[in-house]
Amino acid sequence: MTNKVFTLWVEGLLDEWTRLSIKSWLKLGYEVDLFMYSEPEALDVADFPDVNFLDAADYVAKPPIQNYAEIADYFRFNYLFCEGGTWLDSDLVLIKRLPEDEIIISSEHARFGSFQPIGRDFSCNIGVLRFPPYSFILLDVITKVAAAINRDIKQNTNRNSLMRIFQKIIHKNHLDLVSPPNHYCPISWAYTKELYTQPDIKNVGKYSIKQQNMDWIMDNSYGIHLWRNLAKTKDYFSSKRNNSVYNILKNYILLN
Repeated sequence: MTNKVFTLWVEGLLDEWTRLSIKSWLKLGYEVDLFMYSEPEALDVADFPDVNFLDAADYVAKPPIQNYAEIADYFRFNYLFCEGGTWLDSDLVLIKRLPEDEIIISSEHARFGSFQPIGRDFSCNIGVLRFPPYSFILLDVITKVAAAINRDIKQNTNRNSLMRIFQKIIHKNHLDLVSPPNHYCPISWAYTKELYTQPDIKNVGKYSIKQQNMDWIMDNSYGIHLWRNLAKTKDYFSSKRNNSVYNILKNYILLN
């Protein structure tokens, strides 16, 4: 189980984040399953002869929702429950092989404002998940996820975040299983701009988050989340600089 990782691409051409992330996984010797809810011909797959391209619908029926992130959440929870394995977000590059733990739940530095938790400075996320099949934790998750989707369909709403359902369950009952943020999200969400515009990540005291520099990260972290959605929303990616952390990391993965 621990030498195979998987992710999901809903449809369209693979973006640069996904291509870079998959190459980092392959570089470390992982077998990669890329599940799709679209025809293989719709994907730019020529550069990935070693990737297993699989029809996601053969494993998990596509849910009756439109948001790509929610579709991915639904797939990962249900697939992990039925099959077990190691999920990686498609904008998470690995810099070393993952630990051999039976269960992995990644986390990020806590958001603030209405998302600020009480009594802790991190929140679990779903960037890296590893579970054995038929986990009672995931049974609780997929049961509540199915109920939330059914409520939305009946009420013609879209108010339920599937990731929030997962987080509530983990934070309430399984906090001891959560990895620290520096394992998989060592560059905080608060430093997304610096990721794409600066040659190193320096702690400038944003939101009281202690931010490590890249030397520390390369020595101590397993992976780096690239915050694709934040980078696109804030337009950091289109204005990225040649000597940015992102481009240095990209060259490290592609050239070494």
